Amino acid sequence: MNQLKKHRIRPLPALLGVFGIAFAVGILGGFPSSAYAQAKGKAAGEQQQQQQKPAPPAWISRCASTSRKTVPQCAIEQTAVLTKTGQLMASVSVRIPANSTKPVLMIHVPVGLYLPAGISLQVDDLPQTHFTVQTCDLKGCYAGEQLSDQLLNAMKSGTKLLVIFQNLQKKSISVPLTLGDFDEAYKRIQ
Repeated sequence: MNQLKKHRIRPLPALLGVFGIAFAVGILGGFPSSAYAQAKGKAAGEQQQQQQKPAPPAWISRCASTSRKTVPQCAIEQTAVLTKTGQLMASVSVRIPANSTKPVLMIHVPVGLYLPAGISLQVDDLPQTHFTVQTCDLKGCYAGEQLSDQLLNAMKSGTKLLVIFQNLQKKSISVPLTLGDFDEAYKRIQ
């Protein structure tokens, strides 16, 4: 208790006097603006770091098996959805079945398309490859078949893939996908 009396706490104005108060107010008054400047600088630095981060890969690879003793099934996939609603616009996947070395291509588009027109893929400015719609369910319509060497090589060396289909009014819809990292992703599942 005696030690507390020796070190008596005095209010700031009594210690600083009038000039001390003006000095303290000046420092404290300047603190929020400097804190704001520091926070603004930190936010700008974080934003710059985010801009420097590489974009995530467009083609996602995944492997799964029914048990530890079975050979995994591997596939790569790219999906395009509407940003505001999350509605699927197109999904393209390539997988290599466990019992084969030939890749299989599957295209998934939303319901409400003109079925006789089917679905087409176009790599860059090359001619379109046509696929017949195999089935539709509540989640969408599907087309797929074994991927030809010609289309596979075009996808490996291409930059843009268009998924083309028609809506019920027979209006053509083209959904662009990137092929920038397709070759690298495909190598991961071979």
